[in-house]
Amino acid sequence: MSEVPSEVVADETAPGGGPSRFRKLLLSPWPPLFVLIAAFAAVFTYFAFERLASFNASIDDLGWFNQVYWVTTHGGPLTWATSSQKNFHATYPWQEATLWVVVPAYALFPGPQTLLVAQSIVVPLAAIPVYLLARQYGTGPWTAFGFSALYLLNYQVESGVLNDFHVQAFFPLAFFAMVLAYERRARVVFVAFAILAMLVNPLTLLVVLAFLIGQLVRIAGSPFALRKIVATLSRWVRGPSVEVVVFALCIAALLLETLVGEVSGYHLTETTTVGSSGPYSSTVATRLIYLGMTFLPFLGAVMLSWETLITAVPLFGYLAVGNAKVFQFFGTQDAFTFLTVALWGLLVFTRNYCLSRPALVGRPEPRPRVSSPTARLHPYRVAAPLIACLLISSGLFLSFSPISPVNDQPGYLTRVNENPSQILDVTPADHFLQQTIALVPENASVLTQNNIVQLSGRGDFNWAYPTKPGPIDPLNYSVIVADDSDEHSAQYWYSFLRPYVITAVDSGEYGVFSLGYGILGLERGFSGPPLLAGPMAYNARSLPLFSGEYVGSVAVHPAGSDFAFWYGPYVDLPPGNYSATFQLRVTNVTSPTDPILRLQVCNWTSTGLSSFAEDNLTFHSFGLRDDWVNISVPFHLWEETADIQFAGYFPTSVATIYFAGVTVTFQSNV
Repeated sequence: MSEVPSEVVADETAPGGGPSRFRKLLLSPWPPLFVLIAAFAAVFTYFAFERLASFNASIDDLGWFNQVYWVTTHGGPLTWATSSQKNFHATYPWQEATLWVVVPAYALFPGPQTLLVAQSIVVPLAAIPVYLLARQYGTGPWTAFGFSALYLLNYQVESGVLNDFHVQAFFPLAFFAMVLAYERRARVVFVAFAILAMLVNPLTLLVVLAFLIGQLVRIAGSPFALRKIVATLSRWVRGPSVEVVVFALCIAALLLETLVGEVSGYHLTETTTVGSSGPYSSTVATRLIYLGMTFLPFLGAVMLSWETLITAVPLFGYLAVGNAKVFQFFGTQDAFTFLTVALWGLLVFTRNYCLSRPALVGRPEPRPRVSSPTARLHPYRVAAPLIACLLISSGLFLSFSPISPVNDQPGYLTRVNENPSQILDVTPADHFLQQTIALVPENASVLTQNNIVQLSGRGDFNWAYPTKPGPIDPLNYSVIVADDSDEHSAQYWYSFLRPYVITAVDSGEYGVFSLGYGILGLERGFSGPPLLAGPMAYNARSLPLFSGEYVGSVAVHPAGSDFAFWYGPYVDLPPGNYSATFQLRVTNVTSPTDPILRLQVCNWTSTGLSSFAEDNLTFHSFGLRDDWVNISVPFHLWEETADIQFAGYFPTSVATIYFAGVTVTFQSNV
């Protein structure tokens, strides 16, 4: 008696002797797919939270949307109480649909963290319709899983999800769900997701419109079969079909935008030329690099099908003539749109050219979820390009992903592709700033700078930003919070806020409630000692030397006379009473009474040197010990003062001097 092949042995635990559904599910790609999606959401939520906590996020994106959602949940969609921008709903009508998707969750848990969680969940969820669409197109289950993994592995998807918060993150899920519903003839679902996809922004509106045109070409078999295209369109109109409904909505929205609305920098009728302006490089060369890097992980498959090529035309057009000031490169929100169409192109390429059955024409009846045996006769046709795509994406992931342990290209063509170590670097200055923010009343009007997102989401706030239109009157705000710490890009953003800080301090209406680590908190009418005071520490290596040398972390000046030992750091300080504590040590002292060094708190102005305090040191200043000592020099400032130095002048030949650093402490308001 011959042995029964193991693959046809019945599962005795299942009714009727067939394999149990539960066992099938366990052996299918669904469990690892859900694990992959959950891991993506968890990892990127963690990194997004750390990026926020380390003040690498920005008000101009995450904070602005946080304000939008806060206003919507605290007064309704027509409310806009802040003086920083006009009504969101009059400015960004496209994003209304995606706005309301998140509003219920935000109402329960208000704050930028809710937006980050929502984005970290909705982006990987697009892997589900990608999987189902691959199965719909005839691939096997594990091949379909490979397409989902390809999407989640893409470094631009990963960088985009860490680029603050943008509603463009909803587009991959909306688009792939729309296409899947279209293929399965789920008419209501198709219309719903089409509306969501087109209302992300005008660029995605063009993609949805072009998708419908691509379906006309697909049915006609060629873009040059004009009679068939017209006949199909006529049939759609007589139906009327769901395609005509979405067509009409797209055209109406396009006319509305063209005739009435200006949607920030995405306004479709805005005249612009390719050039180099703004924070992003927008030359033709860099745009071609972007195009190549975007379509490389998908083997440029979008170019091999009229259906997907026509859908990509608006993207190519935008790439060629888009507004140079807002054109986004690697890891930013527009990447979601480009990558979605590119991945769909690979799926269509697989359906048309890699499977053994002929290309599909028209929109057939829904096929079974399990692909037919003929689709697996030549698996290498699917496996070869998919494996190539996965290998390319893995290499790009290691080089450019913001969570890659070997990311050696931070900042390549964009400021968003951050080094992972920087995202996770929550410093003492960051902790001090978090404590300062906690002291700001919820109902206070606030002026701040771009990296302090946590202060958005209130009735009235504003931030200093280089391209933000309109003047700012700092005296209109009850609290001003500034970050001039030596952390990440804080000093860059502070440079735009600094003139307003000076105006507020010079008015005499504000007192310092928090100062330390370069963080400054001002409140109108505040007086007395600060609520929060921390050190402003400068180690020797952070201060430039006029003479001497660094030995490890210490600056050493051997016996000899010079004009100065060290100088700097040229900081701005508000009026108040302070103490500067210098950490010093001397050896090889030849005279206990002769001057060794002058410690001086001063600044240089156009009229010369202004000295606020000084101390001429002799060996007696060190307590007659050959050891490290802390020498404090108190000083006070009557007004906001810039470019202050805590310097060591006139070292002499009496001793060898060691300098470890200086710590400045705010004592009280003047």
